[in-house]
Amino acid sequence: MEKTNSRFPTLPIIVAVITGSLAGIPSVLNYINTPRKIEAEVRKIREQSEAQLKLQRDKEVAVLLSRLDDPRLSNGAVLSLAVLGGESIAPILVGQLRHSAIELARLQEAGHRRAKAYAGTQNFIETLRHALVTIGLPALPNVVDLNREIKFTIRHLETMRQTNLSNPYKRKELSREIAVQREANKQVKDVLRTMLFRVASRHKVEQEKSPIAGAGIDLADVDLSETSLIRLNLAEVDLRNADLGSALLYECDLRGAKLGRANLMGSGLWANQFRGADLREAYLDGSELREGQDLTCEQLTQAKNWESAYRDPELGCGAPIPEAPSDESWESGEEPGESNE
Repeated sequence: MEKTNSRFPTLPIIVAVITGSLAGIPSVLNYINTPRKIEAEVRKIREQSEAQLKLQRDKEVAVLLSRLDDPRLSNGAVLSLAVLGGESIAPILVGQLRHSAIELARLQEAGHRRAKAYAGTQNFIETLRHALVTIGLPALPNVVDLNREIKFTIRHLETMRQTNLSNPYKRKELSREIAVQREANKQVKDVLRTMLFRVASRHKVEQEKSPIAGAGIDLADVDLSETSLIRLNLAEVDLRNADLGSALLYECDLRGAKLGRANLMGSGLWANQFRGADLREAYLDGSELREGQDLTCEQLTQAKNWESAYRDPELGCGAPIPEAPSDESWESGEEPGESNE
């Protein structure tokens, strides 16, 4: 009998093994590629779904926009637009705010405060406020631009009134229009104040830099006169040439803020942080500087008429300190603006 080497398989066995292995290669490759194919299919379905959702959302936004002027649907449409349209819809909502604020002011000037139209317009403005606050920081530049626009309109009308001294009828018409624009700006300032509190409240924002400055938004030339700004993070925010006359700024973070040439006349500056704030040529006539943190004489004396500001003894800076009319309320421990917030 012929002997065989038991340590090596016979040739038929080797051929069978090799043939079987080669036959199994496509199956192995399919197994390896299956997850990739699944991922590609899932990605394709997701992209199609997102495209369909965007198309549907755009259709809904178009329908809502067409219904904005319908008083029966406007409030619900505005809130839905804020959710669906987001930042892209902000300019349209701000345009509605301007129109409604002017309309409300004209109704008020005409003595129609009790009219149904007045109540409806007032309610619509409140809805616009909620919608813009819902959009948040991305809508802030649009509201700021509207505020500036009305401010410059008022300034232009005042200049025209001065040039029409010899025309009593024209001066009367201009005075009425100025009154309407100022009343309208009260509504806009109130919306702006609400938005600032929403996006920059110190209760919610802990970072060193204000989210307003972080987003590259400036508040230069805004009109926030006679408003209350309570516990806001305004660190490094550009407020140059801003009108803050007779405003209340309480416990605000103004570190590194740019306040050059800002109108702070008659304002209440209570317990704010001023480290690195720029006050060059800011108007401080009759303002109150109380319990300010890190405010130096070097900063203070760069402002205009700083000597007339009611301030703490450590900020005498070589000039007599006038007696503030609110000393009694401050010493009693009452926080300014407490009743407003």
